[in-house]
Amino acid sequence: MIAHREADRAQIMAGLPQGAIVHLAPAEENRALPAQVETVRPDMLIGACEVPDDTLLAAFRMISEASPLPVVLFTEKDRTQMAHRALAAGVSAYIVNGLTAERILPVTQVARERFRMTAALHQELRKSREELAARKVIERAKGLLMERRGMSEQAAYEAMRRLAMSKARPLREIAELILSVSDILP
Repeated sequence: MIAHREADRAQIMAGLPQGAIVHLAPAEENRALPAQVETVRPDMLIGACEVPDDTLLAAFRMISEASPLPVVLFTEKDRTQMAHRALAAGVSAYIVNGLTAERILPVTQVARERFRMTAALHQELRKSREELAARKVIERAKGLLMERRGMSEQAAYEAMRRLAMSKARPLREIAELILSVSDILP
């Protein structure tokens, strides 16, 4: 938890479930926050401040890239585009002028779920990009076999597939191998 004022810390502590283990991070040491998160490995990061500054947002961005976790940020005031910047930095929930003990649990639950959903979407996007890249490599290798060996598309695909199965390798690896040696083969 990061909170500049004792009253904010008290509100957050009062709203957390009994038995929650809380690690207090000094509010004035935003630059050290990523290292602290890496060391402590919290389930969630909860912050409270008057207005987030660039140092805090940079720390959240570093955390989001290195050790992603749900981040809840309560702020008293909002500046233009601050919510957008906070979300881009990895904040899961950005709450303006709403820090009360009663809101802590529901806000953290929503932030956890939003983080889970966003992580799942990122995973799906990464997988789709990898599959598309694999298809492109396979298509290029098929085209090369068709051109240099005079094979039909089906025959080129079957040849790569048989080789992949006999070597117990993914088809993409076989296609990459074909493309990598294509320059030295006649």
